[in-house]
Amino acid sequence: MYALLHVSHVILYMPLLSCSCVVSWDLGLISCCRVFVLLKAIFMSVCLKSTLDIKDLYVNIPIQETLRIAKTLLLENNNENTTKQMITLLEVILQQNYFSFFNNIYQPEKGVSMGSPISNMVAEIFLQDLENTHLKQILDKQNITFYTRYVDDILLIYNTKHTTPEIIQSYINKMHPNLQFTPTLEHNNSISFFDLLII
Repeated sequence: MYALLHVSHVILYMPLLSCSCVVSWDLGLISCCRVFVLLKAIFMSVCLKSTLDIKDLYVNIPIQETLRIAKTLLLENNNENTTKQMITLLEVILQQNYFSFFNNIYQPEKGVSMGSPISNMVAEIFLQDLENTHLKQILDKQNITFYTRYVDDILLIYNTKHTTPEIIQSYINKMHPNLQFTPTLEHNNSISFFDLLII
C-alpha cells in the first residue's frame, strides 16, 4: 500500500498543483525573504507583518470536497477517462485512512493521516483552491500586500491604512468551517517564520 501511495503522489502531484503563493522549501523561502525585504523598504511606514498557523490542518481536510476540486483540476488537462481513473485511485487511497490509538484502530470521517506520502498533496489541493477562491480577492484589494505559505504556516504583510489584524483574522477564519487560523503579530518590528527572525 505504501508503494501505491508513492506512485500515486508522483502521478497526481504535477497536474494538480501550481499555486505561485506556496513556498517550495529549497530556494523558495530565500526568494520569499528577498521579496519581503523589498516590500518592507517600499511600504515600511504603512505595513506590518503577521504569521498565521492553520490549526490541526491534516485532520480537518474535507475529503469529498478535495476530491471534487481535484476532479475539476484534472479535467483541465486530461480527458474524462484519465481523470476518472486518477480520481478513483485517489479515492481508494483515501479510503485506507486508518490510525491506531491505544491498541484501537480508527477510520476518521474527515482529514488525512499526517504520515502518509499523499497527505501533503491532498492538503495542497484543498488549500490552493481555498486561496484561489477566497484570498485572491483580499490580495487584489491590496489589504494584504504580501502573502506566502508553506504547508500550514503563512507569512503576510498587511497595509494598516486598509485593514487590521482583527479584520484579517475574522475574514480568514470564515473561509472554511473546518479551518481555524491562529495569528502571531510582529513584535518590536520583527517576526519569526520557520525559525528565521524577519526584521
